[in-house]
Amino acid sequence: MRARTALALNARARAALVQGMLATVLMLGGCATVQVGTLDPALFPAAETAALPPLHGQVALVLPPAVREQTHPGLHPPASGKPRIQLPLGDALDAALQRQLGAAFTGGALPAALPLAAGSGAAVALVVAEVRLVMDSKLNWMVPVPVPFPPFLASAASSWSYTARLELDLRLTDVLGRLLAQTTVDSGNVVFERGQWTTETELQLNQKLLHQAAWQAAAQAARVVRETVLADRQRERAL
Repeated sequence: MRARTALALNARARAALVQGMLATVLMLGGCATVQVGTLDPALFPAAETAALPPLHGQVALVLPPAVREQTHPGLHPPASGKPRIQLPLGDALDAALQRQLGAAFTGGALPAALPLAAGSGAAVALVVAEVRLVMDSKLNWMVPVPVPFPPFLASAASSWSYTARLELDLRLTDVLGRLLAQTTVDSGNVVFERGQWTTETELQLNQKLLHQAAWQAAAQAARVVRETVLADRQRERAL
């Protein structure tokens, strides 16, 4: 009798072990799936009429490979248990900068690398040395309802705020390579509020946050470039 009981217990333990291993494999397989975002210019805000006329000239836009190829995991880190996401941070920033500089200068922006080629015709070179994107979420409110299983409460309705902030470390040089300015700009807080029953997917929300933050940071960068070029053109030069 004891032998049979022991065999039964061993069989149950083995079954539980197998089930646990299968669950682990399934969980790891799910975590390995990555939802890859893509550049979508339609997610940039509609262009507004510029308050100031564009300056004459062209900007050489320098994005080192580490910046151009940079991605971001989105709102939730890979270890959070949420679906893994990969956002095209470098691509979105590049596209936003080209559009914002295109509105600020008659010649727009030309992708380039340092040192600039002789006769490039650029009025200034904008180097994006480093980028930092921080994304977060926060529960605003929730309507709890009791349920007959742990944790014995569920959400009937809720509201969340999702935020993004993008910082850019910039260097501006003239065509001879002389440093004109070095500064950091940022997008400010981009905030979207969503209810519990939204039809928007996790990837769609992350994509919107990324593109809006890139657009606003690029607008600040274009403003700095414009002001720097104007100041350089107006400064006294020795004869």
